Amino acid sequence: MKLKKYSLVVVALLSFLGASAQGVENLRINEVLISNENGINDSYGEKTGWIEIYNDGYVSTTLAGCYISIAPPLGSGEDMFVDKSVFGAETYCIPKSANNVMSMPPRAYSLFFTGDSSHSPFNTTFTLPVKGTIYLWNASGKGVPIDTFKYDFSEIPSDNSLAVIRGARGTKNVIKTFVNPTPGHANYVEAAVSPTEKLKEQDKYGFIMTLTAVSVVFLALMILYLVFRTVGKFMQKRDAAKIKASMPKSQSKKEVIVGDLSGEVAAAITIALKAYQDELEAEEQMQLTLNRVAKSYSPWSSKIHGLTHEPERKR
Repeated sequence: MKLKKYSLVVVALLSFLGASAQGVENLRINEVLISNENGINDSYGEKTGWIEIYNDGYVSTTLAGCYISIAPPLGSGEDMFVDKSVFGAETYCIPKSANNVMSMPPRAYSLFFTGDSSHSPFNTTFTLPVKGTIYLWNASGKGVPIDTFKYDFSEIPSDNSLAVIRGARGTKNVIKTFVNPTPGHANYVEAAVSPTEKLKEQDKYGFIMTLTAVSVVFLALMILYLVFRTVGKFMQKRDAAKIKASMPKSQSKKEVIVGDLSGEVAAAITIALKAYQDELEAEEQMQLTLNRVAKSYSPWSSKIHGLTHEPERKR
């Protein structure tokens, strides 16, 4: 019975160690900063460069016993191993005794400050040069490094970091310069400000928006007016041309050949036309005749017209 219990404990322990070892392979160097003037402080309140490690997996793991190094590895291929001869100078071994604080849950971050390792287990024994490569090794320090980070800060200002923007599985990661570093948090690129948000900041009271809207409406109305006016004129001309084409030609003007008429005939025609014209004019004339009143007095002062006449009796 005891043997069975011991077997279960051993199996559980091996399973935990296997899962932990497998989780180490998911560790990634996520962000690096070498010149820290106005950023975060370490546990002693000092501002130094730092290296951010990220657990990209979905199982917990530990950094205890792993190596962070800026020294090139020895060997090649699968036979590479960390150069332990430069311990303290270019290679930092994360203490196994700090296993309780080096545990990393899934998708978690750990920050290692460069400089004096006597401050805490989260301070390395080396400082980062302006240009180089950072290596992350597993606890054995052999084989291919878990992750590498090649950087160059020669043209990057202070307080700016280099961070890995991780794409989807199977896509290539991109290293970008961050003006605002994100230690202990996910690396994200600040979203571009939309034109609407910019306008909202510049036009707090909506004057520009109102003027723009009114201008657009009036411009649209002006364009519609010009279009309708042009179309209307075109349609009027077309209708006028159709009406003119449908009307018979005027018979008012006719060519009169008078070459063969005699003088008597021409005179008779002229007299007839003159008589006809006089007759038309006589009908149109109106005469108004005013006769002078024979009485010498003014009818306006006469009262006779205002008196009532006595009725006459007819017999």
